[in-house]
Formats: sequence, C-alpha cells, structure tokens
Amino acid sequence: QDQPSFVPQTSGFFPQRNYHFIYQAKNWTEAQSYCRENFIDLATVADVKDVATLNKLANLNQMFASSNAYVSPSISWFGLYRNNWMWSDDSTFSFTYWNTPNAEPSGGKQSCVAANFRSSGLWEDWMCDIKKIFICYSGK
Repeated sequence: QDQPSFVPQTSGFFPQRNYHFIYQAKNWTEAQSYCRENFIDLATVADVKDVATLNKLANLNQMFASSNAYVSPSISWFGLYRNNWMWSDDSTFSFTYWNTPNAEPSGGKQSCVAANFRSSGLWEDWMCDIKKIFICYSGK
C-alpha cells in the first residue's frame, strides 16, 4: 500500500519549491522514477537554506510520523548520485554537505546519496539498491 506523502504548510519556508517526503521504501532508481512520474524529480539541495528547509520539514514529518505510525524520515534518498557527483535533474552541483571530515566520501559502489536527518541532514553515500524513503520536489 502506498503511504501518502506529507507536505506541511511550508510556503513561507520556500515559496517556489515544495519538498515531498514519500513514505515508500524504494531503491534510488525506483525513487527517481516515482518522483519523475508524480512530481519533478528527486530533491536537490543548492545551499544551507535548502538544508535548513529540509531539516524543518524532516522535524515536522518526524512528529507526524510518530503520531501516525508512518516511517520516520531519518535517512532519505534525494537527487545526488555519482557520475562525478551530479543532480538527477541535471541542475548545477556546487554545494556539499557531507557527513565526513573530508570533502566527499570515497565512493566505490556507494554511488547514491541520502540525507541523514538524525545528523542535521548531513549527506551520506549509500549503495543505490538499498531501499529507503525519499524526497521529491515540485515547483521551480
């Protein structure tokens, strides 16, 4: 059964773009296909303002998840993947928020990225075939 996406009233946070936490466990490629079919694409993060917005939404979703038995958004796929690290919607990649002391993780087979909202939304590379909930975006 598909769980609904939960979109809090956040137009004040980011008026031109809406983020949607999707409570379905999918691998990165399945998540991307879902987002492209139902929204625009997997979420992109351009700067610290986007990180703050996603953290606020994750906190609201966490409260909603706790009271409604949905899955917590603690680690969620978004649109960054390794092809020299790029966004799935082909937008410019320059900002990073890695959960490592170095500029980026070593990679290997771990070629897709999820935000860890237990660590303030820091980015972690994961194997792309692991199933996680995910974040789509709509709007600009």
